[in-house]
Amino acid sequence: MNWNRIEGNWMQLKGKALEQWGKLTDDDLDVIAGKRDQLAGKIQERYGCTQEAAEAEIERWEGSATERLVQELITSRHWPGRPMPAPTTVTCDTFFLHNTSQTGELTMTITRRTQIVLATSAAAFALVACGQSEDTTVGQKVDNAIEQTQTATNEAKQDIQEAAKDVQQDIQSAASDIKREGEQAVEAASDSATDLAITAKVKTALAADDQLSAMGINVDTAGTVVSLRGPAPNKAAAERATVLAQAVEGVSAVNNMLVVSQ
Repeated sequence: MNWNRIEGNWMQLKGKALEQWGKLTDDDLDVIAGKRDQLAGKIQERYGCTQEAAEAEIERWEGSATERLVQELITSRHWPGRPMPAPTTVTCDTFFLHNTSQTGELTMTITRRTQIVLATSAAAFALVACGQSEDTTVGQKVDNAIEQTQTATNEAKQDIQEAAKDVQQDIQSAASDIKREGEQAVEAASDSATDLAITAKVKTALAADDQLSAMGINVDTAGTVVSLRGPAPNKAAAERATVLAQAVEGVSAVNNMLVVSQ
């Protein structure tokens, strides 16, 4: 398709061809008359290269020649009754996300939408270059392309807003989890302090007993339940240890595992 445009605008591109292949003459360019095979033959003749090399040269030149045609058309062509459409520019404000699980997905969404916008804009200019024969048809195609570009832009904006909303919800959920965990940690610390205080009071009560003070009874408290381990001089002393521990404020139960030595 590009070469059809080049052949149809050969008179405009003769100068660019001479810039590329300085050994070609004006007569050569007249003979070529926009024909690709003629151009390849003249390049082979003037430069003594192979057909493959000549075709490769033409392939590289074809893109720049087509681009020049498009630029000249955009800057000089006038559509009756229709102003030249302004190019559409898409911008996306950069924002930072604290949730790393959403960042990759959001980035991929923005990139995909941006590629669609750029591709649609490029298609609009290609339509301008292809539609030289019918002014009204070209204008309609460009309008459609611009409309599609705007649609893609709006969709990209919507995706960004939805992704940001999801991240905000995740942040709020994470904050709630942190708060709950903090409250649990404070509660656990408070329970631990309570157990330590109970243990100290039970040891003090046992130490004040004449028979139990010298026995080295081990006292442990977990969840306000007191466990007593070690020797007891007699059964009555062991039972008295339970009573003393139970009398301490905050004790919910006593697990007496004292071993009577007599």
